[in-house]
Amino acid sequence: MKLSKVALIGLLFVAARTQAQDDAAPAADDSPVVSQYDASSTEADITTAIQNGSSDDQIITSLEEQGLSVPQAEVALAAAKDNYQSSSYDIATTTQENDDTTTEDATQGEVAAAAAVDAGATEQQAAYIADAIDNEGASAASASIDAGLTNSQAVEVITEVVTASEDIPSQGEVAADAAADVGATDAQVEEIKDAIDSGASAASAALDAGLSDAQTAEVVDQVTSASDEIADPADVAAAAAIESGASSSQALEIATAVDNGDSAALAATEAGLEPAAVADVVSEVIDSAEKVSDPADVAAAAALDNGATASQAADVAESVDSGSSAAAAAADAGLDTAAVADIVDQVSSSSDNVAPPADVAAAAAIDAGASAEQVADIVTAVDAGASPSDAAVDAGLSPAAAAAVETQVEDSADNHAPAADVAAAAAADAGASPEQVADVAASVDAGASPSDAAADAGLSSSAISKVEGIIAEAATAVVSHDVNGIELAADHNMPDVYATYTNPPTHNETPAPKSTFGRIIDVITSYLTTAPSSPSLRARPQCATSA
Repeated sequence: MKLSKVALIGLLFVAARTQAQDDAAPAADDSPVVSQYDASSTEADITTAIQNGSSDDQIITSLEEQGLSVPQAEVALAAAKDNYQSSSYDIATTTQENDDTTTEDATQGEVAAAAAVDAGATEQQAAYIADAIDNEGASAASASIDAGLTNSQAVEVITEVVTASEDIPSQGEVAADAAADVGATDAQVEEIKDAIDSGASAASAALDAGLSDAQTAEVVDQVTSASDEIADPADVAAAAAIESGASSSQALEIATAVDNGDSAALAATEAGLEPAAVADVVSEVIDSAEKVSDPADVAAAAALDNGATASQAADVAESVDSGSSAAAAAADAGLDTAAVADIVDQVSSSSDNVAPPADVAAAAAIDAGASAEQVADIVTAVDAGASPSDAAVDAGLSPAAAAAVETQVEDSADNHAPAADVAAAAAADAGASPEQVADVAASVDAGASPSDAAADAGLSSSAISKVEGIIAEAATAVVSHDVNGIELAADHNMPDVYATYTNPPTHNETPAPKSTFGRIIDVITSYLTTAPSSPSLRARPQCATSA
C-alpha cells in the first residue's frame, strides 16, 4: 500500500510519540515530538536524497544526525519511498496508456521521458526531461544531463529520440500526403513534391500547383508539424557518434559542444573521433537538417496558430518567400503585434536545427567524393574562417567540386531566419513588449542596425546588448567565414547585393524586396560596422532556453 503525505506525517507523529514514551522523559517539553512541518520537511529531504542516488544507509545516517532514532529513520525512509512512488509523475504510463499509443503519437519529450524511465531514471527525472524538451526547447542530451542522468542513461535517451525522428518523412513526402488528403489531383501532388524536393517552400509549391489558400494552409500545417519532431542536431550528432563507435562520454561531449554552438564536425573531431567517424556524424546531421521547414512555411503555420485566415497565411508565406522578414509579412497581412511577436519567435527558433556552414561544407565535400581526411581539413578551415570554396581547394578538391561546396553552403542559408526576425526574437527574449518587437523588426527591415533598432524601440542597455550578441552569433551560422567571420558582399561574389549598398538610388524609389540571403548580408554588414566589440565566432543561435 502506498502512503500519502498525510499518512506519512501521521505515521511519523505516532512513531515520535511512542519513542518519547519509551524513553520515559521526565518533562513533557523534552519529548521528541515530530511536528507536521518537520515530517514534511523530512520527506522532502529523503526524496531529494533518493533522487541524488544516496543509499539507504546514507539516508538513515543523515536522519540520525537530524535527531531521529534508527527505528524512526527506517520508518520515515520506507514511508517516503512509498509516497515517492505513488505521487511521482509516471511518464511511462502517460505515453503508453494503451496499445494504440506509438512513438508516432508522442512528442519528443514523451519519447525521451519513456526512454529515461526504461534506462532507470526516476519518474521525476523523466518529467523534467519531457518538460525541458517539449516546453523549453532543450535537446535530449542537455535535458538528460541537467536531470542528473548518468552518461549511459543519457545516451539511451538520445538514441531513442533520434531513432524515433528518423521515421519522419521528408518535407516533400509529408506535403504530398497532405495535398492528397485535401483533394489535390495526382498531378498536383507530384508537382508539389518535386518542387519541395528542389528547394521550394511547401506554401509556394502548393500555391503554384493550383491549390486553394485553405488547401495550402493544411499542407503547410502538416509539413511544419512534422518538422517540430525533428531531433536536435546535438542529439543527432551524439547518436551518430555512438553508431560510429564513440563512448558515452565522447557522445555527450559532442552533444554539449553542438548545443553550445560548435559544428558537429568540429565537436566530433575535438572529441577524438577518427576522420571517417567525423564524416559519418556530419552526414547524419545534414540528413536530419534537410527536414527543417522553410521559414516561409514556419511563418505561415505560426500565422494560422495566431488566428490568421488561410488567405492571410498564404500572403505571409508568399512575402517571406519573396525576401520579406516574417515580421513585416505578418504586419502587412494585418496581424496584430502580439501575433507578429509570436510568429517572429517561431521563425527564429526554427533556425536552430539548420546545420552550420562547416557541416554543410563537409557534407558537400563528401558528396563530391572527398576523402575523410579532406573533409576534416575543410571543416577545420571553415571553422577557422576560410570560405567553403577556398577550404575545398586547399584540401585538394577540384574547382568544380569546390564550387559545388560553396553553392550548397549558400543554399543552406535559405532556411535561416531573416535578420529582422532574429533581432526581433532577441528583443522578445530580452523582455521587449509585442509592440517593441514589431518596432525592432520594422526598423531592421528598413535598414537600421539591430542595436539602433532596439534603442529606438526603447529597450534598456542590457536588452540592447543581448540583441547585439545574438545577431553577432547568428552571423556565423548564416554565411561563410572570411572577414571577422563574415564573407562580405563584393562585386565578384554577390554583385546584386554589392550594388545595392554601394550604389544608392538617385531618387526616392521604394526598393524591390531583396532575397533572404541579401537581407541578412545587409543587416550583418551594418552590425559589423557599428558594433562596439568584435562578434563571437563560436556560437550560433539556440532555442529559447536550451543553452
